[in-house]
Amino acid sequence: MSTLVIGESLIDILHGANNDPTKHFPGGSPFNVAIGLAQLAHEVTLLTHIGTDSLGRLIEDRLREAGVHLASVSKTDSITSTAHVYVNEQGNPRYEFSLNDHFPTVDMGNTPDLDPERAQIKHVHFGSLAAHAAPGAEEMRKWLSQYHGNASISYDPNIRLTAMGSREKVAAEIESYIPSIDVFKASIEDLEPVYQDFDPKSFAHRLLDEGVQLVVITRGPLGLTMYTRHHTIEIPAVRAHVVDTVGAGDSLMAALIDGLARLSVIGREEAPAIGELSPAMLTSLGSYAATAAALTVAHNGSYAPSRRDVSSRSEFYSSGERPIEILP
Repeated sequence: MSTLVIGESLIDILHGANNDPTKHFPGGSPFNVAIGLAQLAHEVTLLTHIGTDSLGRLIEDRLREAGVHLASVSKTDSITSTAHVYVNEQGNPRYEFSLNDHFPTVDMGNTPDLDPERAQIKHVHFGSLAAHAAPGAEEMRKWLSQYHGNASISYDPNIRLTAMGSREKVAAEIESYIPSIDVFKASIEDLEPVYQDFDPKSFAHRLLDEGVQLVVITRGPLGLTMYTRHHTIEIPAVRAHVVDTVGAGDSLMAALIDGLARLSVIGREEAPAIGELSPAMLTSLGSYAATAAALTVAHNGSYAPSRRDVSSRSEFYSSGERPIEILP
């Protein structure tokens, strides 16, 4: 089974608190999810947009090192986009983007390495800037229509209004993607600026009524809430020594996909079973994902934990009982 991740790759230029030295990391939410899935022992392809410059080669080298296949149409003769990341004393990031002129369009074309049948792609994950910064949304819908008949689909909007446009525009784009989505994951910090008087429960159940099988709303240090048509499960955060929160949501997303695959509910025919998961299965899945996020925040930059690391630390963790600590 193969997973396809669609979205941006760029270089995070990390500015730490207290005038810490500037550091450069390959990043971008979809890039981080692809790396995270590879670390969790998945066969994964990334469809993205990078240049042939030195920054693009840095991204390509990191993908190769992690074992992620870079789709053949992902490299273009352009500069690679960057994001300046300013981390405050609480470890929370603020982003300023410098996007190349072609970003984030990835045109449909002759892409044999992305053929849904030949590549055996069973799951597609997408989101972030490539799904919302014009003209990416239009191209993204074309890619999703190509895979919807064969694969389950997950989506994390990873909202950055400064680069995506008005909240009305972003809300309309989110709504346009809902019919294609099986798993919706987002942070409450992302959704509140887009939806006035945002209520997580009513929002989640509206998505479920429209066909989404699982809605996951993360709440930072307060943990996450998992919604299906039958159950609502609260998962507390794993206590961690927070270095910064860069990439935590992406590690959580990768762990969710990995956990669903291990439950054998990935793929178009299997996707309806996501909505039928028991409370015990949802608790195990959410705990596994929360542990992955905690491992990431305990490291500098977007650290992607391995399956062995996450599994060993989440083995004795259950909702409301024994939250583990991940400390230096």
